[in-house]
Amino acid sequence: MSEQQPQLDLSEKGRKNGQAISLDRRLFMQFLAFGDCSDTGPLMTALTQAGIEGALFVDINDAQGIGL
Repeated sequence: MSEQQPQLDLSEKGRKNGQAISLDRRLFMQFLAFGDCSDTGPLMTALTQAGIEGALFVDINDAQGIGL
């Protein structure tokens, strides 16, 4: 009774230019949200000086909320 179990396909699936693609690696991203930030200027300066590439989001529902 040694039935072979089907092998799991854990690859990432998607489409590029209408063609199905499959990748065996994953892009990791982390979203950080903060409140009580009344001025984004110093944060933008610090991120630029540190050479960090990313996006700084402002929260439309929270005037002092940001996301990185």
